Amino acid sequence: MVLEQIKLEWLDVCNLIDSIDEQTQDSDNKNIGVVGISRGGLIPAVLLSHKKTNSTVFSVGVKSYQGTNRTGDTIYQIPDMEQLQKLDTIYLIDDICDTGLTFKNLLNKTFKNLPVQTVSLLYRKNSIYVPNIFGQVILDENWRVFPWEKE
Repeated sequence: MVLEQIKLEWLDVCNLIDSIDEQTQDSDNKNIGVVGISRGGLIPAVLLSHKKTNSTVFSVGVKSYQGTNRTGDTIYQIPDMEQLQKLDTIYLIDDICDTGLTFKNLLNKTFKNLPVQTVSLLYRKNSIYVPNIFGQVILDENWRVFPWEKE
């Protein structure tokens, strides 16, 4: 089977963020943290934070891929945990939940006992982990290219 690259446009991403925002309306009056998983989740984190009136953006550094090859998760940067503990809701966001391993590893190693909701623009149906909130389910194995990526 030949896999193809499917390019998403900015409008696609904005529509996915709008869908996620609608799913998170109950948190709008709370003290929210939006944690972007680098690299793919950083731009979605900023976009989602603009939708939330009382939010702070953080990042967590995870290296999972070299090109299109999954290499495992190396967590190389974590946010200030004292600040995260003061939040009512934490949205841990990535561009795609592909295998689900990154979310599982972060929840088990870094974000234990915190009010975390996992968020992904895209969720691949055969992932071992289902995000709490996602913009769209994808059923195929094709590689998705986001507007901020070269290829």
